[in-house]
Amino acid sequence: MNPGPPVPVIYSGDGGPAPRGVSGRPTPGRGESTHGTYHPSAAPSRRRPHPAGPAVAVILAIVSIALAACGEPPRKARGKLDDPQHHTLRGHDFIEKGQWDKAGRSFDLAISLGRDYGPAYAGKAIVVAHGATGAEVTEDQREDLYDKADDLVDDALDKARNPTEKRAAHVAGIRVYRLTKAKSDWVEEAEEHYEDAVELDTRGLDPDPHFFMARAYRDAFRMRKAEDLYRKVLAMNSARNREADEELALVQKRWCGPRRAPAWGGSSRFPTASPGRTWPGC
Repeated sequence: MNPGPPVPVIYSGDGGPAPRGVSGRPTPGRGESTHGTYHPSAAPSRRRPHPAGPAVAVILAIVSIALAACGEPPRKARGKLDDPQHHTLRGHDFIEKGQWDKAGRSFDLAISLGRDYGPAYAGKAIVVAHGATGAEVTEDQREDLYDKADDLVDDALDKARNPTEKRAAHVAGIRVYRLTKAKSDWVEEAEEHYEDAVELDTRGLDPDPHFFMARAYRDAFRMRKAEDLYRKVLAMNSARNREADEELALVQKRWCGPRRAPAWGGSSRFPTASPGRTWPGC
């Protein structure tokens, strides 16, 4: 089967695999700066050995070890800053900097200290899901990582002690679906987490549900919805303003500026589309 010309992908912030098209099928093209080609084929059994990508095998092994360790008693803290809350905050700081290995270690430290601290599981879910964005990841590996990340989101929801922690778990759910894109209805699944997160934000002060759902809509080529949520983030005048402003400008310039998209080209972050195509929502 001829897979056709490669379609460039969108990368920003926490990364993500090639966006799936409007029909829900995966579109070609993966990688931060080098475009590959996706070859659809009959996927092997999910439980077969993973032949591609030793790095992915390492990720899966680490996740399996971390999950197996959940049966062990919590370790004793070694200092005032050795507590689940501190390690979880550090983990999110590392995610913002793109230091995913350090983020994973921070969330593991948080879980090892207090296995009932839900936000640590939410953070770990995001790190595990990010493992599905590598260019060498197979469809089987992507599904395995999604399953593990989704289980961690469930753990985060079960262990949440208040609406704030539950909202953080739902935001992690949005990010897991966007990063893995392992299900054909991943946008609709992300929307469910988004609606729950917004409902829990009774004061309307948390920009994260809107910001990460905007990215999900952007990846799904639902540009008008993405634009609306980016504007909502900007109206909140929060710490997400700079990112939201930059990403909104790129959406408007690349996708909704010219009504008819130009020929192939553009950057690896926000490439242009095929000749004459008008994106839905613009």
